[in-house]
Amino acid sequence: MIYEIANEPNGVSWDGIKAYADEVIPVIRNNAPESVVLVGTRGFSSLGLSEGSDETEIIDDPVTFDNIMYTFHFYAASHGADRRAVVARAAQRLPLFVSEFGTQTFTGDGDNDFDSTTAWLDLLKEHKISYAMWSFSDGRETNSTFVPGTCAGTEYAGNDVLTEAGRYLRSRILTGVGDPNG
Repeated sequence: MIYEIANEPNGVSWDGIKAYADEVIPVIRNNAPESVVLVGTRGFSSLGLSEGSDETEIIDDPVTFDNIMYTFHFYAASHGADRRAVVARAAQRLPLFVSEFGTQTFTGDGDNDFDSTTAWLDLLKEHKISYAMWSFSDGRETNSTFVPGTCAGTEYAGNDVLTEAGRYLRSRILTGVGDPNG
C-alpha cells in the first residue's frame, strides 16, 4: 500500500508540509511500518516550481523518515523542458514519484501532446521514477482514460473502451512506445 499524505499542497510553505509529514507519518508507521509514504511538494506538487521555488528547499531540509518519496505532477501540454530539467536534477538527490500526470494541459482537458508526454515518460524511465496517470475514469475530459459510459458497463478490455490518451498509455505500458492509435 502506498500512502500519499498531501496531494497538491498549495499556498503552504515547505516547512508547513514537512511539519505535517512529521506528524502524520508516525501514525501511518504504527499501522503500516513498511509502506511507502508519498509526501506532496508545494505548488501543486511541482517541487515548489509553481510558487517560485525548486527542489533545493527539500534537499536542504528533507523529511527524515525512511521509505518516503516526494511527489511531482505534470501535464504534458503545459509543462515542458524547463520542468523536465528540474525533475532530472532533483532525481539525483531525491526519491521521486509522479503521482499524477496527463497528456494534455493542467486543466485535464484540451489537445493531447504526445511528443511532450513521450519526453516526460522517457525521462522518468531514465531516472527510474514511477508514475500514475490521471484519470482512470470515463469523464468528459480528454485526460480520462476510458470513453464516456465505459464505467457503467462491464467490458474494460482492449482499445475500444479507451480514449486517445488511454490508448497511448496502454501502448506505452505494453510496448514501451506510446501510440494513440493503439
